Amino acid sequence: MKKLICASVISLIIAGTSVSSAFSDVSSKHWAKDAIDKMVDQGIISGYTDGTFQPSRNLSKIESLILLSKVAGVNKYSDAAIAFEKEYEEILKDYKTTYKKQVSYLLGVGVLTKEELPNLINADKLNTPISREEMAILITKILGKDEEVSKKSFVVLPFEDIADISADAKPYVEYVYNEAIMKGLTANKFSPKENVTRAQAAIILNIIVPKVNIVPNVKKDVIDSTTMSGTINSGKISAIDTILNTIEIDEDELYEYDEDTEIYIGGKLSTISNVKEEMEITSAKIVDGIIEKIELNGKAEEKDEKDDDNDEVKDAQGYIVAEVIGGTSKKLDIKLENGKEITIYPADENKIIDGETAEIIKLRKLEEGDKILVVGEYDGDEYYFTVLVKY
Repeated sequence: MKKLICASVISLIIAGTSVSSAFSDVSSKHWAKDAIDKMVDQGIISGYTDGTFQPSRNLSKIESLILLSKVAGVNKYSDAAIAFEKEYEEILKDYKTTYKKQVSYLLGVGVLTKEELPNLINADKLNTPISREEMAILITKILGKDEEVSKKSFVVLPFEDIADISADAKPYVEYVYNEAIMKGLTANKFSPKENVTRAQAAIILNIIVPKVNIVPNVKKDVIDSTTMSGTINSGKISAIDTILNTIEIDEDELYEYDEDTEIYIGGKLSTISNVKEEMEITSAKIVDGIIEKIELNGKAEEKDEKDDDNDEVKDAQGYIVAEVIGGTSKKLDIKLENGKEITIYPADENKIIDGETAEIIKLRKLEEGDKILVVGEYDGDEYYFTVLVKY
């Protein structure tokens, strides 16, 4: 029963009322009202279904992580959240919390380390109040100052209870104090072991939200092994097969592409013929094992009209002879007599003829190994054929 009650209380933070003006226990003169209203309006924190906010209630450790994950973008960067949940699944498997997505996201963006988890989300810890010095550490880390602050060996604070601050927490308390993010509970005392209330949390969050600038760096792919669907956020093209219509990524992941695959290189719409090995992937959407859309860094390779390898193409006001090596119903991959491989596209007005029967056929009727004669024009970027004869 205790677990059910705790879970219900936490759920009110996430799914409770979001109408800031409805809080019966937050008067217009409450010292934290503006911050509470702003954080509620931004969906960071919520009130309760009975119309209260309970500003004096202590914030638990797991509640603080839920709130900070929102500030860090767990909902905004949903693909990254999925990736991190998968990445840290093994690390979190023994922790009894239903908020593993939020915790794994904070691990992924560097706000948490696995060494900190026992103190924050062990069964006997996650529903205990978070202390002010613990909050100071998390706030410093979400602002990206952990590496800088943790190296400080000398701390200056104006509080008479500085000896009560844990040694590891002192530089973090100094940082949040100097940045006017957290003050002492009195002029002379920081009270590091005191609990953080919901009203105090709203004040702190209202200060840091504009300062947080986290963009997740997802290193792992998010492909469901059952449906072969998901997203890829990094990697390099290791091989392209225009016969089988496949793209290999990082030498171990193979996906198909088709005529509907959207290919962007350097932010511009491009074609498979411009995709080269070693190009870096910025994002790719996979549906049922087929690449629906892929975005690559770099610039589409420009064909040099002075390159002797392109003679058959640039002089193609007449014709070229080639062998079919792959293609779809909308394009054809061919190998020229000099061994160069190119992709050709039908012009608006075009004919594809089976030379043996003198019948007009569809592009998809051509097969790998077919010999063809092509008449068309090369515009310096792509080759468009007007007549294609299979012989």
